[in-house]
Amino acid sequence: MKTVEGVRQNQSQRILQLLQSRGPQWTEASELAAIALQYCRAVNTLRKSGIAIENRTEVREGKTFGFYRLKPSPPPTRRDPEPPQPEASLFPAQELQRISRWTDPEERGPSTRAHLIPSAREAS
Repeated sequence: MKTVEGVRQNQSQRILQLLQSRGPQWTEASELAAIALQYCRAVNTLRKSGIAIENRTEVREGKTFGFYRLKPSPPPTRRDPEPPQPEASLFPAQELQRISRWTDPEERGPSTRAHLIPSAREAS
């Protein structure tokens, strides 16, 4: 036995299948009503689930007719790749350029950072 929710889901699925089979062509509301008398509820359920459905009306001889279709997806756009971002650094680039790499004083002479550490004479 089908539940009310099961029937609604089934009707929504059948309406979706009909709209998909028509592609970009408009489907008259009377065709949706043949699937579900409350086709507006089924269309609303599909829209809430994220399916883009368009509708329009047309007046002929004083009567209004409704039409539905799946909204055509936009053509893919070409996106230029984003330029590479510099890596985050703990120190500003200017500071890193000002200070040269540390060298082992036993191998290549005094440390290049020696000028940054105040000597005992300068501290007093």
